[in-house]
Amino acid sequence: IKREQITHLFTPFFTTKPSGHGLALAVCRKIISDLNGIIEVHSDFGHGAEFTVTLPKRLDTQAIKARL
Repeated sequence: IKREQITHLFTPFFTTKPSGHGLALAVCRKIISDLNGIIEVHSDFGHGAEFTVTLPKRLDTQAIKARL
């Protein structure tokens, strides 16, 4: 993933693929955020990318239900 693209990765409808929709990472980030987590990306262009998802040990289920 090119450095200039990383800032746009989680933007709805941003895609670099001709047949892509650009929704998958935006949806993933929303779900992870709703669980009080974070998603990070680290990329070495031409060598691959790594996505790290961090979630809290204990989820506040009442807070999550309130958001739904």
